[in-house]
Amino acid sequence: MKEEVAPSAPRPVDARATHFRLFDGFRAVAAAMIVVLHCSSQVGADGWKGTGALFARLDISVPIFFAISGFLLYRPFVVDHLSGRSLLNFRAFYWRRFLRIAPAYWLLITGAWLAFGSIHIHNLKDAVITYGLIWPYKGIWVAKFDGIFTVWSLAVEVAFYLALPFYALVFGSLVARSARKVALELAGCTVLVVGGFAIYAWLVWTRPNGSPSTQWLPAQIEFFALGMLLAVLSAADTPTTRAIGSRLGASPALAWGVAAACLAMTAWGIGLPHGSFFAVIHPGQHFAQEVLYGIAAVAFIVPGIWGPQDAGPIRRFLSNRGVQWFGLISYAVFLWHDQWAGQLAHGWNVYSHLPWPRFAIFVGLVFAFAIATAAISWHFIERPILALKSSGPGRRRVPRA
Repeated sequence: MKEEVAPSAPRPVDARATHFRLFDGFRAVAAAMIVVLHCSSQVGADGWKGTGALFARLDISVPIFFAISGFLLYRPFVVDHLSGRSLLNFRAFYWRRFLRIAPAYWLLITGAWLAFGSIHIHNLKDAVITYGLIWPYKGIWVAKFDGIFTVWSLAVEVAFYLALPFYALVFGSLVARSARKVALELAGCTVLVVGGFAIYAWLVWTRPNGSPSTQWLPAQIEFFALGMLLAVLSAADTPTTRAIGSRLGASPALAWGVAAACLAMTAWGIGLPHGSFFAVIHPGQHFAQEVLYGIAAVAFIVPGIWGPQDAGPIRRFLSNRGVQWFGLISYAVFLWHDQWAGQLAHGWNVYSHLPWPRFAIFVGLVFAFAIATAAISWHFIERPILALKSSGPGRRRVPRA
């Protein structure tokens, strides 16, 4: 009689992990939320009673993206710090970030200018401001840049990329001389979290409503720092951090339930207006939204860091090949979706001619056009350019002087 073979147990993520496969799924979900958010704003669905409030709060996906970046980019530095290595290479880091961000963004700008006509570049100054990603610091409401307004968060990402190696350099030096390495790393990230929330609170209480400075670093650093805090906890292989990880990964349904509850609270629980970017919001509402978004971002990504990574329907969904592929091309989806939403809604006036339910069909069309453009961008622009990572400056990790 043939002996039965017991199924293998679900595999958890450990402190030595270098790849977190659910994170492409997280990117896919966050990118999908951004598409729905901007589709709703294009046609006024974010002003609907009931569901409009939910559509308007799908910008919760931006803090999720920031927390993902904080976790994935800082974790290799933490591993180096805690293992006593000093292999920071500024040139290699910046070269890889440049290849990941700039070419696809430049392609978007060229398309928005020449194909969609959603922005206007009249002279060299305009070109430098636009291609150099300086326009968010000129005021995000400036009419000239409204056609690419939805990628304002990219400037925040780039600012974080520029600052992170310097932070890692300072903390690498401090941790190397400390007997309490993990505690010091956790303290540094905690200071960034508290400091970011404090700066944001100060800005919303002292600056005019909707001041662009609330959407620059350091006012957004708290979301990256929350990801960095999770990176330290996951990389530190101590009894305490293992116990914390075990608790956090034990109930993914609870974690995602907390994230959903925070989204519902911001949509319907704290009185935020919706349907207009220019609505007056009380500073207390601004700050409550920021805190809830931070909690949601952490709760959303925690199940991809701890716990069995192939157990449960949600994790299996996030691991699905189609979802993973969408997450892989999600950067280009993020870049291009609003161009297509604007073209379909206002350029071709498709929305007004659609049958009921118009909004669902409109969103489906935007997804189709954005995914097709993103697939072309990924396979013919981004992936070939990313192959240059190994041939650019700092192609080998070398010890820091």
